[in-house]
Amino acid sequence: MSHNIEVIIVYTISEKTIKNIENTVGMPIEKIRRLTIDEEIAWVEKRRGTKMVFSKEKKAAIAGRGNPLLARKRIRTNEDLNILSKKYIGI
Repeated sequence: MSHNIEVIIVYTISEKTIKNIENTVGMPIEKIRRLTIDEEIAWVEKRRGTKMVFSKEKKAAIAGRGNPLLARKRIRTNEDLNILSKKYIGI
């Protein structure tokens, strides 16, 4: 699966923060910056030992952190979008 997502974020972080990130992640910051979204996902899945999936289940600890879509059960997965798109185009 390939993701065509381009994110441009402009920010400045301190050297101390950079070192903390590198120590936590176990990878130099320049390598982190060059990762594609697919490489990031693969790296996280390898590190966690599980596949990354988005769950539609409401979890109080997460919903309470300010995601209104999750709190209102309005999150749509790719499967939901596929079903809706087929419905709208008449397949």
